[in-house]
Amino acid sequence: MLRRTQMTDKKYTKEELTEAFNLVLHSDQHWKDPICSQCPRDKQEIVDYALDYFVGGGANFYLKDGDLWVEARGYYANGLEG
Repeated sequence: MLRRTQMTDKKYTKEELTEAFNLVLHSDQHWKDPICSQCPRDKQEIVDYALDYFVGGGANFYLKDGDLWVEARGYYANGLEG
């Protein structure tokens, strides 16, 4: 298991976070459901921020067959409603 990206003082716009979130959201998936997807290595930091922003955090990054993957519990599983 890889460590979560260290949070920095870097700020992202909502548009940047939306774009990053969509990188790991499958086209037929509801955005509030749990996420398990490949993640571009050069986008790990912003995807981590995006998952914090949209689903309340809980992202775990790991390597599988040399590719970076991310899993997140999702909006509903994090106790968020609405």
